[in-house]
Amino acid sequence: MNLGQLSVYKKIESNIFVQNLNKLAVLHVRDLPPFTEITPLKVKLLPDESKSFKITFFCKEEMDIDTEVIS
Repeated sequence: MNLGQLSVYKKIESNIFVQNLNKLAVLHVRDLPPFTEITPLKVKLLPDESKSFKITFFCKEEMDIDTEVIS
């Protein structure tokens, strides 16, 4: 997910959907970028099941952030 250039003090909320096409899978999000929240952080996906993750970003200062979320 590329959020591009964002305004300071502007809360950004987005949802991403993950679908499991194989056997049972467990996703555990860790090492989040600064000022980023993801819920839920841990989810179990059965075969052919999909789940939604809510991503919130809110920064109060100007900065460059270039990173990946590791699951």
